[in-house]
Amino acid sequence: MFETLTIGSWIWCDPLVRVDDHHPSLEVGVTIGDVFKRFPIGRSSSFNFRKCNFVALYDALNGVDWSFLSACATVECAVSDFYSVLNEVFRCHVPLRGRCSGSYPVWFNKNLITLLKKKNSAWRRYKTTGSVYDFETFKSLRRCFKADVAAVYKEYVRRVNNDIKTDPKKFWSFLNSKNNSSSIPASMVFNNATITDPQIIVDSFADHFSKSFTRDAASTLPSASLPYDNLTLTRVSDDDVLKAIKCLKPNMTSGPDEIPSLVIRDCAAVFADPLCFLFNLILNTSCYPMRWKTSAVRPIHKKDDRSEITNYRPIALISNFAKVFEYVLYNSSLHYVSHKLSPNQHGFTKCRSTETNLASISLYLSDALDNHSQVDVVYTDLSKAFDRIDHGLLLIKLESFGFSDNLVELIRSYLSDRFMYVGVNGYASKPFKQESGVPQGSVLGPLFFNIFINDLVDDLDVPHLLFADDMKIYLTIDSIDDALRLQGCIEEISRRCKLNNLVLNHLKCSIVSFTRKTKPLLFDYKINGSILTRRESIRDLGVIFDSKLSFGEHIRTIAGTAFRALGFVLRAGREFSDVATLKLLYITYVRSRLEYASLVWSPIYDVHSSLLERVQRRFLKNVVFMLNGAYPPRGCPQGLLLGEVGLQSLLDRRMEHSVIFLFKLFRGLQECPHVLERISLRVSRSGSRVRSVFYIGQRHTDIGLKSPVTRMLRNYQSVEAHIDIFCCSISQIKKFFSISS
Repeated sequence: MFETLTIGSWIWCDPLVRVDDHHPSLEVGVTIGDVFKRFPIGRSSSFNFRKCNFVALYDALNGVDWSFLSACATVECAVSDFYSVLNEVFRCHVPLRGRCSGSYPVWFNKNLITLLKKKNSAWRRYKTTGSVYDFETFKSLRRCFKADVAAVYKEYVRRVNNDIKTDPKKFWSFLNSKNNSSSIPASMVFNNATITDPQIIVDSFADHFSKSFTRDAASTLPSASLPYDNLTLTRVSDDDVLKAIKCLKPNMTSGPDEIPSLVIRDCAAVFADPLCFLFNLILNTSCYPMRWKTSAVRPIHKKDDRSEITNYRPIALISNFAKVFEYVLYNSSLHYVSHKLSPNQHGFTKCRSTETNLASISLYLSDALDNHSQVDVVYTDLSKAFDRIDHGLLLIKLESFGFSDNLVELIRSYLSDRFMYVGVNGYASKPFKQESGVPQGSVLGPLFFNIFINDLVDDLDVPHLLFADDMKIYLTIDSIDDALRLQGCIEEISRRCKLNNLVLNHLKCSIVSFTRKTKPLLFDYKINGSILTRRESIRDLGVIFDSKLSFGEHIRTIAGTAFRALGFVLRAGREFSDVATLKLLYITYVRSRLEYASLVWSPIYDVHSSLLERVQRRFLKNVVFMLNGAYPPRGCPQGLLLGEVGLQSLLDRRMEHSVIFLFKLFRGLQECPHVLERISLRVSRSGSRVRSVFYIGQRHTDIGLKSPVTRMLRNYQSVEAHIDIFCCSISQIKKFFSISS
């Protein structure tokens, strides 16, 4: 039998067995040229910065004369020449990434691979000759290989152990290296068809993601009066560029140009001058380079079956040089734009977060329920809001915000003709155009989104809160007139969404009536004639709110997820003998689940507190076993376990967090006006026994005691003799709680 391999124009025809004239051979032709085209050949020619000699590279970059850029008259020419010089330097000092066979674990080194090949060769030689000498040679190589594997893997685990101490994210890299499998299954399903070809898989991802975008409509917004002052940016300095470069994260993340942000940060002084020239050329011509309009997309599993393409969402990566320019524009415009945005927007806003949003709504609800009232909250859902932003309407709104004509034209160029491609395991999909929406993975995208949806809630006459596109409107309902008033606001928001070409998905919008009345007023709220779904509980920014505001369901849910996360950490961390590493993993991936937004839902009943402490107790017992070789006896006091491991109780942690939240409010490190306006300072009187700085109002029910303001002030009152939030620091607050516990 003959095997014929055809690769390109070369053909090999070698017999697999000895030729026998009496038994004619069967010749089989296998053409694999097309397979090589689909194999990620581009990976073999890309730069491998992880194995780069950075000292030599940085010396070479420091010696580049960038004066040639001044001869470039257009942005495209300047950017092209800039990359040509960079690639020439990289070719001289950065090794190329070899074709990845995927047959060796990441911790294998060259010596192990060489020894493995010698061992396999010795085995094949013994199977051919049957010689005792060849077998002994194989046994010797196998013995050496096993010993070297154990030593190299032990060193790899030790290195990972040290890396996790400084960066817990390395834990996931360690797990992925052990699994040695792609996050994308080899067989995927799209449009009820099973796909196994890698190239067709990435093309299917591209088809799915491209459906999120829509073409710009011809609708226009009502004309708005232009502000007297305009935001202009005609020139940037080297200091502006250096400040923007410092905003990049010092890691190996790279965009389509494969230049990591670490290299740009380390060579900030080198890149400042050429980037300053490029940025000023972009500003002067109002033309954004095409090379920076391409985004590489990575599919991330969202929910349900991993083999279903529709269960993935895209994560886009752009060039790091493009990010630097966006940071320059962002830093220059933020101070001009921030005070014009709605004060109820908590997303992508400095000094605000999901916790400030949740604290605001929780305070409103607890006050109303403490007064035996009812609050109806409408939770809205905008379908793919980030991907459906109309570019034409966005430019109109930027102009109404006061962006100069030149900046508007630059942003028009920035938004137009943007392309994306999906990259998985070295395969690249066909490019598809991003016809709408803010650029994913960009710095300016969140700011543009906040500007676009800002007028959705302008002049609403009911309380409302936003976190990016998550919007909720609410009102205390004492009569049918209040319900009709809330219904009118729903209709107004629906009208504004249509005006802005946004889709308000009534199937995912819902209503929750928060009350403890036996006979609440249940009004059928509608969107476009469809009655909203009424729920007894809802997950709002990661916290489950039930209609009684007891948070019992939320506490049980996070305890369950924390138990599962703890089991995962203990199983995956068996190879780590360092207790400090396990503590870090527990704090990062388990305790963080038990503490997120605790100011909102912190329990006041022992049954709920003990349920949370049970999670930490299981971790403490495992760590004590690692330290002493035996589990602590049943009924061992929690305080002894905490002291031996060096952790605080979750109750003390929640108290500490509430005091720090109060500290940040008064020191301007956190903006939450709905909460701050409810805090009253006490006027001291001579002879008064009360020494507290803050006045704590009367509460009628347990719901009032759960109010974020009441909880903060009560916790601070208990430590006020030792901590003064008006003159101490956060580190001093943490030190006090760590010592007192």
